[in-house]
Amino acid sequence: HQSHRVQLLAYASLVETNTKKSPPYGILKYGEKDVHQVFWDQHAKESLFSSIKEIQKLMVEGGAKEIMNVKESAETVAEDML
Repeated sequence: HQSHRVQLLAYASLVETNTKKSPPYGILKYGEKDVHQVFWDQHAKESLFSSIKEIQKLMVEGGAKEIMNVKESAETVAEDML
């Protein structure tokens, strides 16, 4: 699920920002057998920043209601990344 991936990347960014150490990856686990390793690399960082910019754009433009549900989290992550 893309939203879970973005959330995991946001957590990886927060870990990196607060510990000054870059985690190599995060894990998404759906049940016992459905496990996904998500790498925290330059491509992942660019993907996260792109998602944050898109959320910010939608918020400014009065985007979808569901975007507003993540407003506080997106603002916090965006502030930490700037």
